Amino acid sequence: MIRYWLSILALVAAVASCSAATFKTRRLQQIASAVGVEDMRIGKSCDTLLTYRGRDLRIKSDITGNVSHIGYALFSESDAERLKVEALRDFVERYTLELELSLDGRSAEERMDIDKVFISRGTWQMLRRISSARLADVEEINRRMYRLTWMIGDKELRITIPADCQLIIGADALELESIVERDVPNFPADYTFNIQCDDAKVSAAEGLKIVERGYYLNELIRADLYFVNKGGDMQLYCDKRNPSRSISNIMLTGQFAKPIPMKLTINKYGYKSSELNTTLQQFLAYCIEEGCTLYFGIKTSGDSRLTGTLFARNDALGYNHVMSVVFPTDIISGGNSKVASTLYAYIPLHNVTEKFFK
Repeated sequence: MIRYWLSILALVAAVASCSAATFKTRRLQQIASAVGVEDMRIGKSCDTLLTYRGRDLRIKSDITGNVSHIGYALFSESDAERLKVEALRDFVERYTLELELSLDGRSAEERMDIDKVFISRGTWQMLRRISSARLADVEEINRRMYRLTWMIGDKELRITIPADCQLIIGADALELESIVERDVPNFPADYTFNIQCDDAKVSAAEGLKIVERGYYLNELIRADLYFVNKGGDMQLYCDKRNPSRSISNIMLTGQFAKPIPMKLTINKYGYKSSELNTTLQQFLAYCIEEGCTLYFGIKTSGDSRLTGTLFARNDALGYNHVMSVVFPTDIISGGNSKVASTLYAYIPLHNVTEKFFK
């Protein structure tokens, strides 16, 4: 009871600096309405606890201020770390609550059958008890499925979850496209990009240090970064004399002296499309916040522009974003040109082949 009131007081204390909740998905808004928190006020990048029917309810918001998760608080800190994939933890918590709420009028068994979520040992009702249980095993078949096993007393609970982004995020393909369109322009202009170079192979060529971070689909679509020594300080290479390597660095890190304006065309289902004006950095930030790994392949490189394809791959949820770009080279030397791009969002990884590059 004390914990409950502390949670309420913490939320009330933050009201003055927070805005009325908006929701990442329609599913989350339905859940919020069902549990009576639809009118809550919450800030950006929050993670807070409330109580529903005597049980801890975990609510999170993302960097844009959208409520990005509502579910039962089921995982200990050590078990959450074992999962590694935060979206999977959120899914189990949200899905357990969804099964109880029966938002679509179906029974839990019917809902799980449709979603292809299988419990091979135990029952779905045992999910309510995993907050006091031990996560015994986490099995992953890359890009295909997750199998989680708990020991609840002397009984075993085993659940298999497809690595399906629509299921885990809780939105269908049409809504996912709308989420991109809504959220990308709302990312902060001063987003901080952290360059990951762990365990990368390092080589040198033409006076540059090359950090080799692997490739995707073929050896021309790479995550390599180029650095130059300036007064003893290794900096990302950016020079109009070599647009290809400069633009590759920008596309993979988002780091540049200023925001780069971009006209983004989103290709949608049903032969539809929409256009929005944003910045290249905001789109890259969206991908990185989702946990994507970036790869870039160059198609053509001329005096005035470079064309290429960016792949933002998310192995954990089995999808990638594929974005073709036309990048004016005068941007490198301070020009005010605009990048033109076309995006195919949330494409299942098994549907992506080299045709997207060719």
